[in-house]
Amino acid sequence: MPCHYLSVISLNEIRFGIRTVEAKDPDFAKELDRWYRAIVDEELFYRIVPVNREIAELAALYRADFDTPYYDSLIAATAKVQGLTLATRNIADFKNCGIDLVNPWTYEA
Repeated sequence: MPCHYLSVISLNEIRFGIRTVEAKDPDFAKELDRWYRAIVDEELFYRIVPVNREIAELAALYRADFDTPYYDSLIAATAKVQGLTLATRNIADFKNCGIDLVNPWTYEA
């Protein structure tokens, strides 16, 4: 079974998004929360990658050199340090970071 990696920063962004939806659409927020729980409970399929010193320091360079947003710089540095391809719809914020990118909404095998 293939393993997928998620930055702990991505988990933060997902939880934040769920919280912001709760007041507007509680039913949808519950659906998103179930999806989130399915991800974090599937430890053999999804590995959560923490931020360590190497990632934090590289992220600082991305922020300074490319004006990469704070959270995106941490996600990009995680991908770079771990040698991973980053799947995102937001290619523009990561294009200068020297990492492999794929947009899963436009990807064709």
